[in-house]
Amino acid sequence: MHMLWLADNTVPAGNQIANTSVETGFASIVPILWANTDSGPNAGRSFKIEAYGTVSTAASTPGTISFKFKLGSAVLHATVPAIQLPAGVANAGWTIKGYLQIATTGTSVYGVTNAATASGTTLNFASTPAGVVAGMLVKDSTAPSVIPAGTTVTSTTSTTVTLSQAVSGTGAGVGDTIVFSSGKVMFQAEGFINKAETGANQGTPIMFDLINPGTGIAGMIGVNTQSAANLSMAAQFSVASAANVVTLTQLVCEEIG
Repeated sequence: MHMLWLADNTVPAGNQIANTSVETGFASIVPILWANTDSGPNAGRSFKIEAYGTVSTAASTPGTISFKFKLGSAVLHATVPAIQLPAGVANAGWTIKGYLQIATTGTSVYGVTNAATASGTTLNFASTPAGVVAGMLVKDSTAPSVIPAGTTVTSTTSTTVTLSQAVSGTGAGVGDTIVFSSGKVMFQAEGFINKAETGANQGTPIMFDLINPGTGIAGMIGVNTQSAANLSMAAQFSVASAANVVTLTQLVCEEIG
């Protein structure tokens, strides 16, 4: 069954990134509501993702650009290495097309901390939630920024869970709700940038692939498929220039199976 979820062809202010070398997210997002798919969040459910836009570059040494797709805070794929930009182009078109598929739905387990974790990798519980095992993804739903994206469980005791990465910022507080999930998805994408050249090179685009940057397991990316998450895009120039401008003009998500 084919079901179009979103075709956003507006260009809000947040869909244009310029004069910065900091990774910046576009405003448009796609809410992936697993439970609203035709048959629920079953393994094999598939989505086609398409993004279109334009890019303009500095007259000389424009540097590179990279794109990322994220599901919630998890990085699905990124352009590695970054794409070397042609100099002096104006509104050259770019396109990215990808496919997202649920590999395993997994489970989600929730627990509430009974002591703070200001630093380090150990979360504390009155009793470690049943079903938490090594390899599950970990998220603090009370304070999402304190557990880095991609953090997993490395080991457990009856009252503690050890994480693969240390907490950040103020750390996990007393009474924080921690979500452990074991769902996984697969994502593949590729794209091109029109170099906007004339003469012998006219019509020859810059091709690029988006690859898993290392946050996944055996080619898959761990996510919580039991609750909604936003699919989003980000871009980053290597050179901050007012002439380096990238715009996302359309974002499309279609359920295809």
